[in-house]
Amino acid sequence: TRDVRTTFELTNAEFERARNAAKRARQTFEKVKKERYDRFNALYEHVSSCIDEIYKSLTNSQAAVACLTAEDAEEPYRGG
Repeated sequence: TRDVRTTFELTNAEFERARNAAKRARQTFEKVKKERYDRFNALYEHVSSCIDEIYKSLTNSQAAVACLTAEDAEEPYRGG
């Protein structure tokens, strides 16, 4: 029974280490995902606010219209 107890304790300790490592990896992933979204969104908003005037200038027409729309609001950087 001592071998069984030792094996159980070792297995349980390894499980806890793996669980904690997975938790840290998930937290890091979520942090990077949020940073990617925030950076993309800042750029997207800037370009979106400028594109219409730039397009009007390029086409030499005040009637020309250009706008951006995100295909995927949650992960707009994945769309076209």
